[in-house]
Amino acid sequence: MKKRNKKYNPNKLVNLYRNELAKTYELWSSFDDVELTEASNKLKAAGLSQKESIEGMYEYFDGDLVVPILWDLMVDDTAFFVGMDSYYYHKDDPTDIQSSAVQFDVPAMTYDQFKLGGSDKKVVDEHGFKRRWKGLEQETDDVHKPFLDKGYKLFKCMCYMKADVKFKDFQSYNKFKAERVNRGMRRKYRLQELAA
Repeated sequence: MKKRNKKYNPNKLVNLYRNELAKTYELWSSFDDVELTEASNKLKAAGLSQKESIEGMYEYFDGDLVVPILWDLMVDDTAFFVGMDSYYYHKDDPTDIQSSAVQFDVPAMTYDQFKLGGSDKKVVDEHGFKRRWKGLEQETDDVHKPFLDKGYKLFKCMCYMKADVKFKDFQSYNKFKAERVNRGMRRKYRLQELAA
């Protein structure tokens, strides 16, 4: 057997880790906002820990963007794309159904600014004007308000979110991979239970 001439260089692993962290990962999630809000309220009322609440929310999401959002694994400056299809019925006439569709291309900001507002970043609205981003919750309320004022009730709001994510550090990336596998296994077992 030949003797190995090269010595072990542990820095090669570091370079591999750096390469993984330098990549951006295009992740997406879709969910029904009405269903998610109801589930979130039930979990809060049950008095569960944060980890149990997060794991309880997983089943309402398709896609993997939810993992770095809920566990705070991504770097602060992340740009988001959001699409919402909302469906309403009139309280007096349930056969009167209206719908609205909006999209937002949100520039890079922290997730808290994306969700709650407070950033000076601008978005282009449906009329082509630039305006300040108010936060996802306020923007969603602004979309629903004209319909709710006319006596309509929201019964479905399908949301799609996409982002190019960079992870904070290698531990965050490993946490993402582990949670993604864990989520997949839980979903598989749940589907098997439903089929049985």
